[in-house]
Amino acid sequence: MTSSIRSVSRLLALGADGIAHRNSTLFSHLIGTCRILEEAGYDPDTCAAGLFHSIYGTSAFSRAPLTLADRESIVREIGPFAERLVWLFCSINRNKFAEACVRGEPYSLELERAQGAVTLSRSEVEQLAALLWANHVEQSAAGEPIPGYLDQIRQLLPLDLEAPARAIERSTVTVDDLFGMPCSEFLSRYWPTKLCISHGDPNRFKKAFPDRVDDVAAMSCAYITAFFQNREDEKGSLDKITASHARAMHSAGMTIYFHSLSSRRFAGLINIVSNQLGLMRRMTRVSCFASRRGLGIPMHYDLNDNIVVQVRGSKRWRLAENTSAQFPTAGFTLGRPRQPVHRAEAPQGFPDRFPEEHEVVELRPGSVMFVPRGYWHDCETTDHESIHFNIQLGVPTWKDLLAFAAQQALTAATVEMREGVTHAFSAGVLKPEHRQRLLSMITRWVNELSEDRLAFKEAELDEFGAKLRGSSS
Repeated sequence: MTSSIRSVSRLLALGADGIAHRNSTLFSHLIGTCRILEEAGYDPDTCAAGLFHSIYGTSAFSRAPLTLADRESIVREIGPFAERLVWLFCSINRNKFAEACVRGEPYSLELERAQGAVTLSRSEVEQLAALLWANHVEQSAAGEPIPGYLDQIRQLLPLDLEAPARAIERSTVTVDDLFGMPCSEFLSRYWPTKLCISHGDPNRFKKAFPDRVDDVAAMSCAYITAFFQNREDEKGSLDKITASHARAMHSAGMTIYFHSLSSRRFAGLINIVSNQLGLMRRMTRVSCFASRRGLGIPMHYDLNDNIVVQVRGSKRWRLAENTSAQFPTAGFTLGRPRQPVHRAEAPQGFPDRFPEEHEVVELRPGSVMFVPRGYWHDCETTDHESIHFNIQLGVPTWKDLLAFAAQQALTAATVEMREGVTHAFSAGVLKPEHRQRLLSMITRWVNELSEDRLAFKEAELDEFGAKLRGSSS
């Protein structure tokens, strides 16, 4: 991206990533518009203007973080020529601009907000037309009608107005759509500890979620795992397989897990769901399970709160509340060795079989289920095959915040803390003198903390959490 990292950081500082904008957020829209202009080969000023094009608000967008009184700060950010384009974009009436283009030179028109008249150069007309085009392309869906003002402009300028129809459709799915109820009702009745199941028309998510393994395998993802079970009931898995292997293994009857899928069709979904539920966007991801008829992974619980979206086939789930570990930070599968984190979070141990008090849920295409973090579950594919997507929700814990605070403090560590440590262990255990010194350092750090030093930025915590959850890709 030719636009500077500093400018992108400025958008985050202005809170653009927290402002809803049609299918996603203002931040996503501004970044996307800039990228469209760059890919089309426009000049640096037009591209920089694309990154801030509606920052002062327009007649159609009133939730902008800045006003026309803040122009000087954007001049300092992107320069006077690019900022003038931003100002003009936010000030023109689009229909009157199109009429001026049709009339020809001199390109004169009245601005909105009682700012008087302005005469544009031919270059400014072309740059503004490009901004209007990229703004439309970024947020339009396939088949959406071309606005009249753009249709007029294309008589004069070589704009590819058919690009929206060729673009991959963005998801406009909201929490309300997923569960068939207002998000406020979902938050008050179910979030974050109660199971929620909804059944609906299987065609409602057709544009958002693919229902063929080949289409899923064609997407980029963090990694792919294949789970198998042989005739002797022996279970196992193969990690980090390729997409071509995944197709073959799925055909052979294995369950395929596509972790953290990267697709433009999921970007809007992640932004909207994160906005509505107050999540960290980069910690939220979409993954997929594709399985054949039969039993899946045995009784286990996850470290994520999950929204399960069934798009193909049917799957029977058994689910039970976890009374052993509340709000766990690590998943666990029955029969596997317990790690220190499991012993700490479930000091009384785990049950040796599925709890008697449980629910049985049959998911079919169009079904959606919220599974709270830590809920015991297992599944069985009851159809020839099943494909379901997991929206793994990016909910940071207080433990995450504490770890982030420690990392931030250690980034600015003193010379004493940066010294090397040698011969620190005796019989495999940290020596008493080293423990005492470490405790002294920790105590000093805690005593020096203040509320001001804990004023973390959302973007920084989001990046930290994404790496922590392994979804930084």
